[in-house]
Amino acid sequence: MNRTFLLILLFITNLFSLEKTIVFGIPPWIEKSLLEESAIPLIKHIENNIGIPVEFDIANDYSDAIKKLKVKKYDIAILGGISYVRATKIIPDLNYIGTVQRRGIDGKLKNYFQSLLLVRKDRGINTLKDLKGKKFAFSDFQSDSGYVYPMYYFKMKNIIPKNHFSKIFMLKKLTKVAKAVAEGAIDGGATFDGAYDLVNSQYGDNLKVLDKIGDIPNELMVAGSHLEKKLLKRIEKAVLSYRFETIVPETYVIANRFIKLDDSAYDLLRKVESSIVGKKEK
Repeated sequence: MNRTFLLILLFITNLFSLEKTIVFGIPPWIEKSLLEESAIPLIKHIENNIGIPVEFDIANDYSDAIKKLKVKKYDIAILGGISYVRATKIIPDLNYIGTVQRRGIDGKLKNYFQSLLLVRKDRGINTLKDLKGKKFAFSDFQSDSGYVYPMYYFKMKNIIPKNHFSKIFMLKKLTKVAKAVAEGAIDGGATFDGAYDLVNSQYGDNLKVLDKIGDIPNELMVAGSHLEKKLLKRIEKAVLSYRFETIVPETYVIANRFIKLDDSAYDLLRKVESSIVGKKEK
């Protein structure tokens, strides 16, 4: 009788342990294959430290990632700064875990990145004025570097993109913007420095940076408000202890490590976001 009871208890325990997973979500700011590959070391590190399997999911877009956090389909997620600012308006008790740090080409860890306006070197485009009447691409309406910061930049320059450019494209992924410029499909585009580094090396160094916008705080890890406190602390400890290095400079790195920043680090993002909230180019 006792043996039977123990077997049943063991079965139930195993059943629950198999069912319990942590769902880790992320918006698709670059190709899914690159995100999936770059997330593997982080996923394994979290799993090894909390003892719970981690399921990785790439959202349809930035808004979808926020929605899935709200309805508890995501337990943890990496969001861009603007998405984080918007998410906290929808989920006030969203837990901030830490901000991504990446090692730059100078070898230093950085908490920020830059939005870049790119053109091809052989197009004779040297100023924003030269882009007037040309084709231009953004990535996503909720992308820090691919839309929000460039729109704020254009506003400061008294430029209305729908009037300045002959046609505007929304290409969803930041790498697609850089590739479209490199291939000559468009004349200019807004992306981030990481996409520039990846794509420019693939296309024979034919890209030119017309202007830099930023510094913009890197993406950050958040956790849903539904997680129990003990589990949240274990996840936070795991994320903040993460260390990753690669010797391949062309490889996209989702994070080398994470760091806690003061909430004031996102004040400029809040200002930028509020200045263009609800404004989408047609």
